[in-house]
Amino acid sequence: MSMSAFDASAHVVFNWAMAIFALLFNVLLVVLVRKVNVAAMGSYAVLIDVSAVMDIVIALSNAVVVPNIHMGKYSFVVFGVGTCTWPAFPGMISIYVFDLLFYQTFALLSFHFIYRYVVLQGSTSSLAFLSIWHWAAAAVIFELLFNAVMAFFISHYEPRTDWKPDAQLVEDMRAYYGVNMTKPFGHFHVVYAEIDNLNGSMTWNWPIVIYTLSILG
Repeated sequence: MSMSAFDASAHVVFNWAMAIFALLFNVLLVVLVRKVNVAAMGSYAVLIDVSAVMDIVIALSNAVVVPNIHMGKYSFVVFGVGTCTWPAFPGMISIYVFDLLFYQTFALLSFHFIYRYVVLQGSTSSLAFLSIWHWAAAAVIFELLFNAVMAFFISHYEPRTDWKPDAQLVEDMRAYYGVNMTKPFGHFHVVYAEIDNLNGSMTWNWPIVIYTLSILG
């Protein structure tokens, strides 16, 4: 069965439209918060500002990268339709930034609700003594740890340095997206397992299996 070429036009239009909406509505949110008695909100207003800025950055990242995932038999390729023609290193950075921001949404939402709970509890909370600077320091430490974990698993996406993608995946990427996987381009190739062509045995790439299960968890 032949594959038709992928047309990214609709994805590009949709992503940029969402980025514009994110910019407009988040700016509106910040303006409305500033019109409220900020003293009554305390440092919660700062968290809203940070959340708004992050939402805009994430939306712009989506619009520029136009992320896509193509599934292989035992792996998948994460790449940007908007950045796959960039030089390999900037393209790789764009995908890393997208991945980082994608998972940041969950982390930021958790941070947001924990902080809001503490604020609403007021002086009865055991964390009420923390200032905005304590929370900022906690966020910086979290970011360092988060990036360290991301870097570790990215270094294990492929089971070994001499690993090569299977011929069918290379052909699919060329036919569907016009991407030549035999040449360097910005992408992550996440390999769950590999098959020994001689005896047909399968070897799991355990760091990636654990990584995926932890995300699902």
